[in-house]
Amino acid sequence: MKGSRAYKESEVEFILLDLQDAFCHCGVHTTELKHCISPGLESGTALLWVAMLFGFKGVPLVMGRLSADVGRLLQSLFHPAAGQVQVYIDVAFMLRGPLETRNLQLAKVLYVLAAFEVQVAMGKGERGRRVQWIGTTFEIHTHEVVIGTPQTMVQEVKETLANWTGKGMVPTRELRAFGKLSWIAGIVPRLRWTVTALYAVLTKVLQEEDQEEERAKKRAKDQRPKVGLVAVKRMGTALPWLVAAFETPEHMLIRQEPLEEREPVWGVVTDHSTTWHRSWHCCWKGHASQS
Repeated sequence: MKGSRAYKESEVEFILLDLQDAFCHCGVHTTELKHCISPGLESGTALLWVAMLFGFKGVPLVMGRLSADVGRLLQSLFHPAAGQVQVYIDVAFMLRGPLETRNLQLAKVLYVLAAFEVQVAMGKGERGRRVQWIGTTFEIHTHEVVIGTPQTMVQEVKETLANWTGKGMVPTRELRAFGKLSWIAGIVPRLRWTVTALYAVLTKVLQEEDQEEERAKKRAKDQRPKVGLVAVKRMGTALPWLVAAFETPEHMLIRQEPLEEREPVWGVVTDHSTTWHRSWHCCWKGHASQS
């Protein structure tokens, strides 16, 4: 939350709004109705869908545009220091101010959405300083928002890593299905290099299964089939790094975003060598200095 007024943790909270039957907000154009017929529940009957349903080819684009419009409309109701909006089909707010002010702001949002016939699932809404939204946890601290991974997802990855540790070979399907790690890396960028490393191994293994397996079986003394298996050692340093990271998720599996604007500080330090004995430091806070 960017702004000049002093920030207080107790005056900031998240608001999550769930759009009820989101895709059905949009009606189907009359010229497209002929493509929206399906068999009915009884013999000889049919159903005509007059609302847009998930599965139609153009739905993601249309729904994305609707969500973007809703987000811009709602953001226009707030000064950026009082409220900020994020849209991922459903809508998330961060509101700042005394509780009475936040309640009035939320009421304004709900009335505006009702005026535009945007249906909100009131029973699915959530507000507080710690919420879970689209598979991600958000928690307000004194000067920052801590973004993390739900505990259930962390535990599932830990169990997979534990099963791999100490084994010589693991099924390729397990590595292929390790998509949760990719999701977590989207939350915590420091994990991305491990995702790249593991999927590089997977790509290589899948190529080798088609090209090399038969010749390898003829040369090897161990004639057991290894199609569908990947050697754990090929994962290199990525595996032990992941095991260590998931042992301390409270430190390694979070991302911290400041709530207040901070002046950027840049530093440049030259390498020390036998022919160059001076170090140059440059900090930028509206001006450059050199020492």
